Amino acid sequence: MAYLVCGAGWLRLKSRNGKREKCVAWLWADEEPVDPKKYLEERCKPQCVKPLYEYEKCVKRVEKDDTGHKHCTGQYFDYWSCIDKCVAPKLLEKLK
Repeated sequence: MAYLVCGAGWLRLKSRNGKREKCVAWLWADEEPVDPKKYLEERCKPQCVKPLYEYEKCVKRVEKDDTGHKHCTGQYFDYWSCIDKCVAPKLLEKLK
């Protein structure tokens, strides 16, 4: 397998037969390849402000709870589900 640069810093993974290529990671000069998912997650966070706000409100409520039985797991997963829904099509588009 060979790595080739493909558009805007993406690495392209090329099979031995030379027919199939995939963009698999970011590559910056003098650096190791970077997972594009983290970059895409940061770009999608502004689209998920409402679930983040709900999670932060829950965290404030839970901090006031002395019993220790309350949690914000649902809101946390709602927030990351929103980000994943935004990231998935962009990431899969690059991996095709």
